[in-house]
Amino acid sequence: MDAPTAVVLLSLLAAGGAVAGEYRAPRNAFGAPELDGVWTDLSLTELQRPEDLKALVPTPAEAAAFERLQNDPDALEAKAAAERKKAGKPPLPDVGQDQSEYPDPDQKLARVRGEPRSSFLVQPSDGKLPYTPAARAWIRARTQAGNRNFDDPETRPLNERCLANLASGPPILNPGFNAHLQIVQTRDDIAILAEMTHDVRIIHMARATPPAAAVPAWMGRSTGHWVGESLIVETTGFNPREFPRGGVVLSDQAQVEERFTRTGPKTILYEFTVADPANYTQPWKGEMELTAAPANSLLEYACHEGNYALQGILAGARKAEAEGRVPEPLDGGD
Repeated sequence: MDAPTAVVLLSLLAAGGAVAGEYRAPRNAFGAPELDGVWTDLSLTELQRPEDLKALVPTPAEAAAFERLQNDPDALEAKAAAERKKAGKPPLPDVGQDQSEYPDPDQKLARVRGEPRSSFLVQPSDGKLPYTPAARAWIRARTQAGNRNFDDPETRPLNERCLANLASGPPILNPGFNAHLQIVQTRDDIAILAEMTHDVRIIHMARATPPAAAVPAWMGRSTGHWVGESLIVETTGFNPREFPRGGVVLSDQAQVEERFTRTGPKTILYEFTVADPANYTQPWKGEMELTAAPANSLLEYACHEGNYALQGILAGARKAEAEGRVPEPLDGGD
């Protein structure tokens, strides 16, 4: 990490970490603050701020109205249909999904320090990722290709191929369901297992440089160290072919710094800063609270590379082509 970027990242993280409070986490067998356990970031809050909410901290009335809408599948469907009609787009086909499949009902906006949050992004202040024009164009092209390109498995998104969902970060995002994380600490390494697609990220504590640092990886290469009560994690070496997740794209020059700080018996304040001049006009910063969850709440996510669903998708595309039709996008996009 170059010196100017490191100074920016550390100063941004320090600004947030300083308010973590006086809580002192219990120590594990190695004398480090205890992060072991199952945690969740499940909420209605996403990385970027929705158009329905204007401020980082919405009023109680705004939060209640947003939560009421987001937990009503009929209202959401009607709103989406109205927006498509206004944009001159045809209605989406009814695929027969029962409302009982609507994931994790009665969710709330995430709380940080007791306040509802409209986005996990706190900088920039508008709650939007500060893309460069080139990054915005790449996302548009990659999304369109992902919607319409059914040529072979390599053209499909990572989560559709059951390779990775990258819910364990970095940075950690809210997947909307299957949002549990299990943290396991040893003296030399810390593992973060994501319930979504059972990704496992390894943070190397005993080495200044992680093994095979020159080889790009979907989750990058992470090293960590302790500063007082906080675990500081620095990650580089990202694979630039990663499909956008939650709007995030990272080049092979990206640098992500994270801070995990226990703020109470059942909470971890998680803060992150991303610097990637190839994709963003400035570093951006976010924060969320991870909440303790029962150990038995972590469920198996039955997804594996080579799953039959992918074979069915590609076979359906071949059938459509044989009949002279263009395969329809899976998500109804244009």
